[in-house]
Amino acid sequence: TNFLNPNTWVMLVGDKFSYYSTDIVFNSSNSSSITSSEAILYRNVVTDAWSATSHAQGLYAAGMGSLVIEQNVFDHNGWNASIPGAEATIFNRNVYLQFNNNPVTFTGNISANSASEGAQFRSGGTISGNLFVADSDGFDLGHLEGDPTITSAVATGNVILNSTDIHTSSGLQPRNQGINVFSASGSGIQVTNNIIADPTGSTVNEGGIILDTTTNSVNATNNISYGVLNPILNSG
Repeated sequence: TNFLNPNTWVMLVGDKFSYYSTDIVFNSSNSSSITSSEAILYRNVVTDAWSATSHAQGLYAAGMGSLVIEQNVFDHNGWNASIPGAEATIFNRNVYLQFNNNPVTFTGNISANSASEGAQFRSGGTISGNLFVADSDGFDLGHLEGDPTITSAVATGNVILNSTDIHTSSGLQPRNQGINVFSASGSGIQVTNNIIADPTGSTVNEGGIILDTTTNSVNATNNISYGVLNPILNSG
């Protein structure tokens, strides 16, 4: 399902999307602008997106003025181990929210078995009460590669379990991470009351909360890491 922004208002409730290269797309014809588009995704099931010729995601959104994602299930998106060329890579995932959205709301969702991250929140937002299971890392706040620095993101009350690695035909890509914070600055970045437990992959890049070299002055408090080799990696 592909919605080309700007749109006035879209609400998807109780639907199932499976087996496309990207199951749901909200996209702007201008790659850097934020439109007035509004969308709500509530209690949908988004699974098994894959492609052998392009990137693949369960949900991709760019240019959204307002995006609310609540109580959905995202499972096994971005890869298909039985199809040559459709294996898991760092470019595919359950949820990919581009930097040119306004801060999003992502609450009460399940994101599992992603090709890479359970979700990328490149524009920040409110990420609360979600369960991330068996992803290479639970989720990212912000991103690198020239994206703008984010100053507003609240990640609270999330549970991240059994993070793992990416296995490819060319070898192992160690991940095994909880929450990555990239290019983020200031007290508006809050990572609080999350649980990160029982990773299952390699310990090479293992970490619970990871703050990159371009991140500073954020608040990470009252989180629990259990069974994680490096509960906090602070390079900023």
